[in-house]
Amino acid sequence: MFEVLSFKIRVGQYPNDVIETEAILKVDVDGKTKNVVGEGNDVKDAFYQALSKALLSTYPCLEKLKIVSYEVFVPKDNSFVAAVLIFSNGEERWGEIESSVNLNVCEAILRALVKGLRTMIKKTG
Repeated sequence: MFEVLSFKIRVGQYPNDVIETEAILKVDVDGKTKNVVGEGNDVKDAFYQALSKALLSTYPCLEKLKIVSYEVFVPKDNSFVAAVLIFSNGEERWGEIESSVNLNVCEAILRALVKGLRTMIKKTG
């Protein structure tokens, strides 16, 4: 299938208070390493754009995948960070939740996103 080998995130603020996020990923797709960049208005969107570039040619079923919503949670004791993503393939919806004990929001979002993409691939091939 696929595995994210590494990631970097860059966030920049531009004129008119525009904030842009860039995700740089190294992804193993069926034994081939791909280096991809995705841009978006938040971390989730930048990760999604980069993963789409890496995966769509191998898994065209992902073109139907939409992220309906997402939330990030941090409990009062700051013991972990959790990300919840809700996905849709046009016919059904499902949620994925992942956490980071390192308190890394980006890690939690990426892990939940990867889990959702893998679920879609398993559902539709």
